[in-house]
Amino acid sequence: MAGYTEEWISTEDSMNLYTRRYLPSGEGAPRGKWGVSGTKAAILFVHGFIEHVGRYEHVFPRYSSAGIAILSYDQRGFGRSALDPANRSPSAKYGKTSWAEQHSDIQHMLGVLREGVSNEIPIFLVGHSMGGGLVLSFPTRPPTAPFIPKSETVLGLSGVIATSPLIRQTHPAPAWQVGAGGLVSKLPFGGGINVPAEVKPEDLSRDPAVGAAYKKDPYVKFMGTTKGIYDMINGGKELAEHDVTNWPIDLPLLVVHGTDDKLCSCPAAERFVKEAPAKDKLFVPFEGGYHELQNEIDGIQDKLFQTISSWIDAHLAKAAKFNMSDSTLGSLVTTVAIVVLPLVLRTVITRIARLRHQASHSGQGSVQQKNFRKTSAIMRSTVGLYSLLAVGMWYTSQPDLFTRLRLPVTATGDQIRSALITQRPPEFIPLDLQRAYQQGTQNGLNIRKGIRTSHPLFTPELDRTLQRIETFDIRLIYGRLGHSVVASCEWCITRDDYLLFSAAGLSLGYIALLSIVGVITEAPERRKTRTYAVAAVAFAAGLDVFFTGLTKGSLRKGDRVQYYPYAQLCRLSLHVIIPNLLLVLPHNAPYLTQETFISTLQALSALQHVSTAQQSTIKNTRYAGLVREASLDSWANVTSRKVDAALEDEDFRHTLDRIRPPPPDADHEKPAVERLKDWAGRTAGETLRDLDSIITTGRASSTGGPN
Repeated sequence: MAGYTEEWISTEDSMNLYTRRYLPSGEGAPRGKWGVSGTKAAILFVHGFIEHVGRYEHVFPRYSSAGIAILSYDQRGFGRSALDPANRSPSAKYGKTSWAEQHSDIQHMLGVLREGVSNEIPIFLVGHSMGGGLVLSFPTRPPTAPFIPKSETVLGLSGVIATSPLIRQTHPAPAWQVGAGGLVSKLPFGGGINVPAEVKPEDLSRDPAVGAAYKKDPYVKFMGTTKGIYDMINGGKELAEHDVTNWPIDLPLLVVHGTDDKLCSCPAAERFVKEAPAKDKLFVPFEGGYHELQNEIDGIQDKLFQTISSWIDAHLAKAAKFNMSDSTLGSLVTTVAIVVLPLVLRTVITRIARLRHQASHSGQGSVQQKNFRKTSAIMRSTVGLYSLLAVGMWYTSQPDLFTRLRLPVTATGDQIRSALITQRPPEFIPLDLQRAYQQGTQNGLNIRKGIRTSHPLFTPELDRTLQRIETFDIRLIYGRLGHSVVASCEWCITRDDYLLFSAAGLSLGYIALLSIVGVITEAPERRKTRTYAVAAVAFAAGLDVFFTGLTKGSLRKGDRVQYYPYAQLCRLSLHVIIPNLLLVLPHNAPYLTQETFISTLQALSALQHVSTAQQSTIKNTRYAGLVREASLDSWANVTSRKVDAALEDEDFRHTLDRIRPPPPDADHEKPAVERLKDWAGRTAGETLRDLDSIITTGRASSTGGPN
């Protein structure tokens, strides 16, 4: 049996967590901090409620023997992380945890795993039971969640696997009991109160030995805390009713569940997979299986291993496309195609031009003149093939430029709608909608799922009000890949004396423009928009390359440079048309973390070498998206900014006040618009002020530079 390595790892809040890692031993160069070799994939495993990773000693070695590295850890409040007196944190207590802390721990451990195995290894997030609910909720956090993972962490996942996930209990606890626990958990010092939490050992597996060992396990205590249990149950409920629609469309999903699970609902897991908007998803039921399929009899253990390992193998090729290093374009081949190959071709073309020039002065000019068109055609064909090769190689290393940014997409108006539906303040929502929401909740329906921006929500006046707020959202800067693309196309564009270099440079410049303008959306209803935008920019890039070649006269004729004024006119017209085409395309912009937003602005400031027309497009787009939320943590504050901006319109302000005018005898009561502002902007912070200073600096540099 393969061995494992133990290590205590401290999280960002100084909580010591016990970890075990199972590493394959195979041929190949060592990779990562751990020096892994023979590893085709890696798994971060998140265990369930009232258990620990020591219960998987018979499971994990099978994966490491198959070339899959595993990092597992005892979650805070469980196992050795709570019960080891020598290494646990002073604040550790059995069952003491929360969803926000558990999600934060997952993000931290994913970083540890990524550093340990290197960037080239695909990583899969796997969880069981409570851990299954956690891994399913990790990439679906709503903007109001107390913890939201970093975009690069979610983007680094090649798939999510959940076994017997806790979405809903098979036999739910009474609503009053859950509600009381939630109320107590919100009181000062109420979240850490220990409460009994019985898990019947006989419900885990049909193998009696499993239940007997579980009951005698020294690291298993049948207790929890009010906060930990409430978050676990309520989090699964929110996941089923609301957050399932936030699943990233391009993040593969696998859920396996025993049909006779007496703890976690198998139908709820199946319904989650059906409602998740993932393009690649699979639900596998295990007939007759109890809760712990990894401990079942009658060959279920082997079937579970084969199901998970084969699913991972099937997604390795797809995952490899998304694992790009932090180099200029992510691969040595791409760098050669973009940098080294132009040097070779430029040398050849320069030599041909020199020989032609010498021939013209040696009396062979007439012969060369006759072959000029043929030579030009060959050289133009060479340039065209190179351009396709260069851009194609770049695309190969970064195949899904936009689906890499695969976080939940919600416009500010949708955020307000969702929060209003959830909180149901009576002054903003008609009674019939409140009743519909309550009935839908009781019947297990997802009312929020069916409500989109175009839905006439609340009252027509408020709906139009929210749509006006959304007009301040409409164009957002992506910029995630700005630096890598800019670094690649800068060399080409600055050496534009030949079409060979300007062609590749302009093509990459348009890719940078497309990523920064942000016309591509992750919203499922915007797939046609994505197609139209890609087609428009690709067509414009081709025309621009062609017209640039004519305008610059890159193919010299003797000592003269050919000049085509009509080509210049067409090129200028193109740069007038393409920004408008991009800006009229409807879309929902994705969330950006504060770090990504700052990197975006830095990427914009680095684009000084891009053509003036492209800079103008980017600058105007930046102004249009200036008030877009810059951080998941400050979305409410940004919404308040947008409301403030919208309130400059008097008609808009009066419309909100007419929704529910303040009573004449209650002068102290704020009008509806003020209460909406207070509600939307409770999170006051310094983030926006910091970002405003960066934006102001960026605006000054863009307007103060040469045109």
